[in-house]
Amino acid sequence: MKNNALMKRPVRERLAYIETIRIWYPRMRAIFEAIETTYDLNEISAEPQCLMITGPTGVGKSTLVKSYCELHLPVVTNEVTYHPVLYVTVPAKATIRNLATKMLLAIGDPLPAKGTIGNQELRLLGFLNTCKVEMMIVDDLQHFVDRDSEKVLHAISNWLKNLVKEAEVACVFAGLPEAEEVLLANPQLGRLFGDPYVLSPFDWKPDQPQTATEFRTFLKTLEDMLLLPQTMPLTDIEMAWRCYVATEGNMAYLMNLIRRAAHYAVLREHPALDMSLLAEAFDNRLAGKRRGISNPFVGNLPPIPKLKGGKL
Repeated sequence: MKNNALMKRPVRERLAYIETIRIWYPRMRAIFEAIETTYDLNEISAEPQCLMITGPTGVGKSTLVKSYCELHLPVVTNEVTYHPVLYVTVPAKATIRNLATKMLLAIGDPLPAKGTIGNQELRLLGFLNTCKVEMMIVDDLQHFVDRDSEKVLHAISNWLKNLVKEAEVACVFAGLPEAEEVLLANPQLGRLFGDPYVLSPFDWKPDQPQTATEFRTFLKTLEDMLLLPQTMPLTDIEMAWRCYVATEGNMAYLMNLIRRAAHYAVLREHPALDMSLLAEAFDNRLAGKRRGISNPFVGNLPPIPKLKGGKL
């Protein structure tokens, strides 16, 4: 049921709300719960509890881990700022020094780049203890793999392994599929991790109707959260297929498509999304020419695969 009070908010607030929409579908929820379990078990475990999340760009890895961080925000006191969960992204050209600097910056060191690598490490270990860090989340781990040589940067992976073990904090790695090479190339680090949790794009396989059902269920949840008086609906088999063709099942593309179309609807006082708004959003946000995809909201639609059963 639509929230009439929300739909009466000022236009700017409605537009801002659309940008905040996040949806937790079952596969994503399962990984989120695994992170929670890792966090909870670390306190009683003999060695650091660790897990890895991999998947291509745009499937929601960073959204997932950042959402977990939002449940464990820093706590500021007069003496110290506590960081239950420390989030850091690996620099594009990763070195021990620039990663240590980013970690020190994230934890609040006023001079994060100061000193030798050894000095930085000692300060970081001190901060991890003083700030009561329970979990480190290291995003973009694929930067541990040199792009030119395609070889894992062993020095930095060993440094991070030693840091995790000495600090005895839980650790979550997230990155593109090639990030798993870091664990394969460094058995001592890999031993701390099980098989990665893989977050994949949505699929639409005729012989696996549950894949289309998952995608259409996501669309229904998304449309229900929009502050529009009416629904299209997006879950109609043809409309859902148009959305799938437009986005190739990539959640980032899908959210960009629907958010931009919803923005147009709010600004132009349309009661619901429609084909013209989705077509315009596709042209402006989804790089159809670069990806070699014709606008599926205009003209003919590629044939819809016939599903073997399966209902929404």
